Amino acid sequence: MTSVCVRRIFEELYSERVVARDIYDQKDPDFTTAKYLWATWKAHAVMDRYLRHQFYEHPAISAVLARHLADNYVKPDDSQGAKIKALEAKIKSMESAHQSEIRTLEATQATLQSKYDSLRVEMGKLKEHKEPKDGKDKGKNWKGNPASGSG
Repeated sequence: MTSVCVRRIFEELYSERVVARDIYDQKDPDFTTAKYLWATWKAHAVMDRYLRHQFYEHPAISAVLARHLADNYVKPDDSQGAKIKALEAKIKSMESAHQSEIRTLEATQATLQSKYDSLRVEMGKLKEHKEPKDGKDKGKNWKGNPASGSG
């Protein structure tokens, strides 16, 4: 915003000094000097007006400030309670979504645990060595390999 205010000041200074921009005349140096002095005096008059108004009270600067405030104005919301309630509802919905995910994970864990337990039981049954009744495979373990002392 400061740069906008400074730009506005320089624009006004430029509008006063522009009369001497292309005025150089070799044939009439007094006229050239008078125009330069006139433009300088007008620029000083502009700065004097800004100083008298302490810059921010000058109509050009106050217009810039008013435009900035209008552009960046945040309208106060009377329904702050409604926004808070909406946020609370959003938080509750997120919590319920997490609760349903937790219940799903717990159910999956229970299913996996029961499958694991049944597999352990089956592995225990397979590991038990039972001798065949007819005696053909005597001396061999359940895999059909010769029995060793280590089991």
